[in-house]
Amino acid sequence: LEVDYQSICEEFIKKEFEFKLSKTQKKIDFQNIYKKNKAEFDNEYFPDEIESLLYFEGTDKEIHEYIKENPKSETPTHNAEDFALPIVQSKLMPTTKAENNNLSILSERYNPNQERSKKEAGNTSEQKVYDSLCKEFGSDNVLWEAKTNDTAGYDIKYKNKEGVWKYAEVKTFSNNVFYISKNEKKFAEENQSNYEIYLVSSEKIHQIKPVDFSKLTLIATNFEVRYELSGVKT
Repeated sequence: LEVDYQSICEEFIKKEFEFKLSKTQKKIDFQNIYKKNKAEFDNEYFPDEIESLLYFEGTDKEIHEYIKENPKSETPTHNAEDFALPIVQSKLMPTTKAENNNLSILSERYNPNQERSKKEAGNTSEQKVYDSLCKEFGSDNVLWEAKTNDTAGYDIKYKNKEGVWKYAEVKTFSNNVFYISKNEKKFAEENQSNYEIYLVSSEKIHQIKPVDFSKLTLIATNFEVRYELSGVKT
């Protein structure tokens, strides 16, 4: 799944600034710039407004200033042997619990520390799966895709002992719940025979294959609201 960043950028500029880029404008390779910058700032969590700077050259100063003003907590040195966990094959079964329609809806307030913690927890889970797969199949056969491309629809791909590439989506889960994006679900359905979900706990990794969302309970937790304003003067 390829994202046309050039078209997205052109459309945004047209909408926000009411002018169109010239056809002679040099095409920017957003994807490669992002990969290069992402590799430089590896293991850093950025809010959206800072993350977007990774798609452009010459934004190092702003990014370093953000890191300086928002230091993250110290983490122990990574040891692959410590992170590797046993992988057990499991199945996702339909839940017998009815959806609670009386849940109170809480307004979400952006909390950078909370978002950073969630991102770090996700990275730790991906690291555990990556190290575990490397231990089983060798590092030459495992690629941590999400490190440089967060739109792929999966986190890690690896070549199994039969020489077949498998796509792994990693989830940190609790209370028998995990979240999946529209893009991830679409990729899973299009690559069902080679798609796997890895649910990470503190003691083991649950490998789920095959993944059939039609047999599970999916609940929409976010909605896109589209509208036009009428009678509003700007």
